[in-house]
Amino acid sequence: MLLIINPQKGFTLVEMMVVLGIIGIMIALAIPAYTNYMNRSKVAETLNLLAGLRTPAEEWGISAGNVPEPASLNVKTTGKFTKNIVKSTTDTLCYEATLHDTEISGSDFSKVIRFCYDPSRSNWNCDGSTVDIVYLPSACKRTNF
Repeated sequence: MLLIINPQKGFTLVEMMVVLGIIGIMIALAIPAYTNYMNRSKVAETLNLLAGLRTPAEEWGISAGNVPEPASLNVKTTGKFTKNIVKSTTDTLCYEATLHDTEISGSDFSKVIRFCYDPSRSNWNCDGSTVDIVYLPSACKRTNF
């Protein structure tokens, strides 16, 4: 009589648990990274819209000590992640852009980016923004744009 033993087919429970553990760790690392990426993209869109105001505002005559209303410059002031861009009510040389209310994780992200002209240095900066510094690009961290 000949005894034939079939080789094992499939995975053991321990092997499956190890694979599921590795997948769980990868997901735990990926979700915060993705949320951070999405918040950075929201800020980048807003800064691109604000950067579009620079040249028209300077040509309008910002050296006179006042920035024009964004509507009078005929530039885009809203976007997918940008609620609106308005002239600052507290500073005559600033624009304020408000981001939409929520981030990917659902927590509040209604932040404001202040985009101000510094006549002494003849440049724009992001000083006074309420966006966390980790989401701002390096140009805003250097306080000149």
